Amino acid sequence: MNLSDLSINPNTITKEKLKETSFELLTEFILNNNDIETPKICIKKINAAGYYIIKSKIIEINNITTSPVKTPGYKWSFPGYKADMTFMGILCHEFGHHIYYTKKIKSKEYKLYLEKEINVSSYEPNIDEKFAEAFKLFLTNPDLLKKGRPKRYNFITKELGINHFHNISWNNILHFAHPKIHVAAKNWINKNVNISFAIL
Repeated sequence: MNLSDLSINPNTITKEKLKETSFELLTEFILNNNDIETPKICIKKINAAGYYIIKSKIIEINNITTSPVKTPGYKWSFPGYKADMTFMGILCHEFGHHIYYTKKIKSKEYKLYLEKEINVSSYEPNIDEKFAEAFKLFLTNPDLLKKGRPKRYNFITKELGINHFHNISWNNILHFAHPKIHVAAKNWINKNVNISFAIL
């Protein structure tokens, strides 16, 4: 895979090309982590943007509902950013569910890494969604996860022994993103302060 492909240019990329790049990203990742099972991926009309079927290890993606790559004003969604409803973001999120269940992650162990660390995104209703959101960012922009939510990054790399295949800086991956996304990403990194509670 050409690593420059990870810097998505919204002026030139089509949904089809982004889909191809997403599969290349996942393929390269699996080649660099050969102990990870390859799931089946189906593109079909479903009542969600994406879904992971645990028993059969199938990722289903609804390509119709995935967002095109846009600048703010339409949606705060961009490949490599914490909010990503494009094909790449949905695929990598669902792949996070695949990792969660095939690695048989124990919720209690993962919760220890979540203490005193702010959520990755606004969509984290339960523990496996928390993992999927972190893993999505680990796949698309590991440097951003490492700087912004280091405990989640450490869980994936140290506890699970999973490697990413590049060390591109987070702002280079977001090179073509709207300047507002760059500002938001910096604020997201800086917002991750240790939360302490006064016990009275």
